[in-house]
Amino acid sequence: MTGEGILALLRLRFRLLSSLPPSTYVVGGAVRDLLAGAVPGDLDIATADVEGLANLLARRAGGHPIRLGRNELTAIRIVDASRIYDLTPLAGQSIESDLLRRDFAMNAIAIDCATGVLLDPFDGRRALEERRLTLVRESNLADDPLRVIKAVRMAVRYQLSIDEMTAGALRRHTPELVGVAVERVHDELMAILSEPDLTRGIELMRLLDLDQVVFGRVLDPTPFRNIAGVAFQSSAALALIHWTSSDAELHGQARRWRWSIAEERRVSALVKRARCLVEGENVAIAVHDLGPELTPSLAPLLVALGERPAAAAVDAILRTRGPEILAMQPLLAGDQIVRLTGLPAGPPIGLARRALLEAQLRGEVSTAQEAQMFIRSFRP
Repeated sequence: MTGEGILALLRLRFRLLSSLPPSTYVVGGAVRDLLAGAVPGDLDIATADVEGLANLLARRAGGHPIRLGRNELTAIRIVDASRIYDLTPLAGQSIESDLLRRDFAMNAIAIDCATGVLLDPFDGRRALEERRLTLVRESNLADDPLRVIKAVRMAVRYQLSIDEMTAGALRRHTPELVGVAVERVHDELMAILSEPDLTRGIELMRLLDLDQVVFGRVLDPTPFRNIAGVAFQSSAALALIHWTSSDAELHGQARRWRWSIAEERRVSALVKRARCLVEGENVAIAVHDLGPELTPSLAPLLVALGERPAAAAVDAILRTRGPEILAMQPLLAGDQIVRLTGLPAGPPIGLARRALLEAQLRGEVSTAQEAQMFIRSFRP
């Protein structure tokens, strides 16, 4: 595909690209994705006059420029319907110096928006065709050490090999990741854990010593190989990684890498329920307590851990009673339990309702009459 052909495709998808001023270039992701046969979702533009171009595109889009960055400007964003244009100044005031400062050769490709000329000074197109991840230069890793973990995401997403020379360069800069904003590391990590080829991501993190920096431990890829090709939520991946962690250790990881409270709860719930199943807890109770969001991850997590009988039991009960179990509520309300037992309202009633629910999930109680008999004999 020629540069002119790439520019024509970009203009079909991004209508604001026509008739742009000189020294304006589409760089990085969109060009890379088109060369890889993918459809770009947004556009990165490097230009000599960011403010002027932002105002021009904003007028065309009928909107306003959005300035990105907290302490200093990092980019100006233009949103046109579902299309996003991120504008940055040319680093070093020329496209050649700009591309020299980028991370990987496949991301250091640009299209001149005025002429359609393709600029590929580091042979990124060939690296992409040969499915190799190559650096522009090692010193660029020191400029932004996040590029080390980004290398894993790129290699997994585009099925790229990493030769030993490149891996060695990445490893040398892995310790510097501790100085990167934790939010940025978290975003890259979640992207890796959400990739279909999760096993490769774990293997590459091990190869680059990222596991020790990010998780404080050496990861064993074997459990992830047990579920190769199986859809796996990022919460389940974190649960597998932290399977042997104590509650305090898990909470420490969550705080260090700024997990949301919801994410920490999801990971903790999966770990606890899977451990309980391994120890013989009733399957229906575990499934009910996890709920519809996390239950699909339970059997794959158990398979990864080598607990196939427990995983088979989860699959079986989901096939036969799944909707019923997930929707189940106690057959008696709190005020009914108060009348039947004489217990005061408060925690004792909550314990009684929970005991009744567990009896229903085990199949010991199925009617209102049986529920009343159960509650009359209940002792908190």
